[in-house]
Formats: sequence, structure tokens, C-alpha cells
Amino acid sequence: AGQPVADPNAVPAGVYVATATDLSGLCTARDTAVVTLQDSIDVSGQVSVQVQCNSKEIVYANTSGVLGEWTFGDGVGSSTANAGTYTYAAFGTYAVTFAPSADCALPVTIEVSPSASDFAVAAPDVVGCEPAATLVATANQPGVVVWTTLAGQPVADPNAVPAGVYVATATDLSGLCTARDTAVVTLQDSIDITAQVSVSLLCNSLIAVFENTSGYPGRWDFGDGTGSTLNLVQHEYTAPGLYPVTFISTELCVKPFATVLEVKFDSFTVNAPDRTVCGYSAELTATTNLPSKLVWYDLQGNLVDPSGVEEGTYIVIATDLSGRCTATDTVKVRTIVVEVTAEVIGKDTVCRNDTTALRATVVGNASKYTYSWTPAGTLIGANTPNPLAVPNGPQTYTVTVLADDLCVDTASVQVYFMEYVCRDPYVFVPSAFTPNGDGNNDYFRVRGADITEIYFIVYTRWGEEVYRTEDPNHTGWDGTFRGKPSAPDAYGWYLRVRCGNGQWFENKGSVTLLR
Repeated sequence: AGQPVADPNAVPAGVYVATATDLSGLCTARDTAVVTLQDSIDVSGQVSVQVQCNSKEIVYANTSGVLGEWTFGDGVGSSTANAGTYTYAAFGTYAVTFAPSADCALPVTIEVSPSASDFAVAAPDVVGCEPAATLVATANQPGVVVWTTLAGQPVADPNAVPAGVYVATATDLSGLCTARDTAVVTLQDSIDITAQVSVSLLCNSLIAVFENTSGYPGRWDFGDGTGSTLNLVQHEYTAPGLYPVTFISTELCVKPFATVLEVKFDSFTVNAPDRTVCGYSAELTATTNLPSKLVWYDLQGNLVDPSGVEEGTYIVIATDLSGRCTATDTVKVRTIVVEVTAEVIGKDTVCRNDTTALRATVVGNASKYTYSWTPAGTLIGANTPNPLAVPNGPQTYTVTVLADDLCVDTASVQVYFMEYVCRDPYVFVPSAFTPNGDGNNDYFRVRGADITEIYFIVYTRWGEEVYRTEDPNHTGWDGTFRGKPSAPDAYGWYLRVRCGNGQWFENKGSVTLLR
């Protein structure tokens, strides 16, 4: 359109006319130029430069697909490679530029600062108290610490870990530098000193006594804003009330002691309960509501040893540790004496199914005695002083006597046993009998105390059977045969028996029938 172009170095798209005039001014020439503009290409998102931790080396990369040239800002190095490394001669700050060779591709400049770094982390070993300890790690520069086990498992809570070995990995805020250290956690058992720490009030005062005999040093907090590091100390409160008292040891793994102390003016008391004991002597005991000293007397005012006194009445006088308060009480002591002896007052040696009498004799001062003999299964009257024993073998009998439902004594006695033998004369067959009806020796029978089975026959001299029985309790042969009296004569017999001990006995012989 003939309008002059203000700045030929910055024109928009269009058609432009160039008019040239030679130096004589006589000649001119013209030409036209068509300007076409394309969109600019931004490759900054595909170009990167990374600084290494504690290194002069950088890593550069171009993934845009557009070729170009790298300049590294130190006036020395350049490269047309898409990716690579470059090492500076010195630490510092440099402007790295990637200039694309394609039309309309914008250059990218990235500032980098390779620098020396001594980034480190320290994770000290931990000696803690059961059941858990706290892990601590310190980096020499700002950063983030992550804890893992030696196996690489993450630690859920670094403030509560069991014994073991743990790894602290620290990363600085640039994300370029990391450092590691390990910590060994050792746990010790906690020490309970409750039994060795005490707090007590003096009688009728606001003074408390604090004592630590555990051997572990520490500090008392009296609960009123004051405290002490002494193991034994007295402290006077300004007013009655409830005070939270603590003792915190300075040693590792010692559990703290804590209690609530009620400070008040309180009466001093002693309580000595009456005693009923078994034997000839008793031990006197008493309790007080404050630490104190106890002295014992009889009713005549004589000092007595409380570890062993006879039956009677006694007085205790208690004095508190300050020596300002006393209290008294009386004790009635009753002693129950029971001594038992056992004896056999019948036969001390018996046969099977025999009985013998036992006797328990008691000496004592009780009002009631209860008897119990064992083993009760072979006794008649096992809960009496004089039972009957029916042993089935040698037996020791023990009597236990309970006096006034409180005191016990025992005694034992031995009963001997004559064992039955399955043979003559324990199995006895008479040699004659007189079946004349006078009630004496009218039956011919086998006698034995422990016969369980029997086979017994009687026969004439010609072998004719006149009597047979298999009844262990048989009455015997009455001297008749088929209802008629047999003639006086010698008769043969055969016997086979079994006794209670399982043995068999067999015998034969003759018997004379007399009339």
C-alpha cells in the first residue's frame, strides 16, 4: 500500500516492497517479499539439566526431538548431543542454554549451581527401658529422615521401637543428596523401687518424713512447689490437704514413685488382736497407723518377749518415731493344747476276718475333740476314740484329733496280720466223730477260715460213696446213708479246696465213726 515500514526487523505477516537506489541516485530497482509467520515451538518441557550431589558434573537431556546446540555458560564447553554429561572446572552458578536449530523453536536457558556438599546424618545408639525406645537422627543440613529396619522394612513409629538395629536415611531439601547411619537399640528391664520408697506423717503434726533406701539417687517433689534430692528428709506443710508426692530417679530405667499424701492432724492408734493358737505359746503382733516402736508387758508390768508368750493377757505400748505420741492396747492369748496317743487294746496280731480294738487317748485343754481314723475302710467306728479294726493285711492306723475345730494332732499304731495258708492244719479234717445226737461232734466236716471252693466226699471201705458236698459252708456228714445210721467203722474221704488267697489244697484220709 506504499506505507513505509517502521522496523524491518519486526514485521508481521504480509507482502512488502523493497526499493533500491544506487549511489548516483539515477537508478532504482524494486522487488517484493512475502512474509509468512508460523507458531513458535517451546521445548522447555523436554529439556532438563540436573546437578549431582557434591559434584561439578551436570547431566543434560533433550527429548523434544528437535536438534540444537548446548552451551554450558562457562564460555568453554558446548555440545550438539541430545543427552550427556558436562564437568565444570569449578563450583559456581552457570546459565546452560539449549538453542534449537529448527525454525521458530525457542531457546531454553536453565541456571544451575554445582556446589560442594558435606551432607550427613547421625543416628546415635539408644539404651532404653522396656518395652520400647525412641529413635533419634540429626542431619547437618535441612532434610527429611526415613527409618527402616536392616531388612528394609519401614518403621511405623520411630517413637516406640523394640530392641534391634535400625537405618536412618536422610535426604536434603534439594533431593540430590542422601546420607545413612545405623542405630542399635538396647532395652533394659525397668526397676521398681516402690518397696524402698516411703512417705509417712509424724503424729499430730503437718510434718512428713520422706525416705529413699533404694540406692538410686533422685529428686522428691513434695507436691506443694518444693522438693529435695536427699534420701531422707522431713518437710513441714503449711496446711492440711492432699499433696501429690513423687520421687523421680536420675538413673536410667528406674520407675518413678508417686502417691497422694493426705496431710492432717490424726490420732495415733495401735491395734493388737486377741490370739487363739495351737500349742503352749503364741507370738504377739500389733499394727499402728504410723511408723512406731512397740513394747510389750504382762499385767504385772514385766517386760515380755512377744515372740513366745504363754496363755494370758498382755499390754502393748506403741510410740511413734517422733517420740511425741503413744497408744496402748491389750491382748488376750488362749493356747489350745492337744496331744494324742494311739494303742491296740485288743490283739496286736490278727488273722483274716478277726477284729481287734484300738484306742486314742487325748491330753489337752480343749472343750471339744473330733476323732478321725484312717484307713476308714477296715474300721468300725472310724470317728470314735475306740474303733474296731478288721484288717485284711498288716496295717498302720492313724488317728487325727481336731481340738475345738482349730488344732490338730495325730498318732499311729500298727496291727500285725497272720496270713492264712491253704494247707493242713489251716484246713482241718477231724479223725473221728460221734453222731449220737448229743450236740457234740455230731457232724464230720471240713474246717477252715478262708475256704471259698470245696469238693468233699466220704466213702466206705468198699468205695461206696456215702456223702458228697461242694458247699464251703456245709454242716457235714451226719453219719447216715440213705436215711439210715451207718455202722461204726473207718470211712475214707477225699478233699479238694480253694482258699481266699487263690491257692488249692488237696488231701485224703480216713475218719472213724463212733457210736
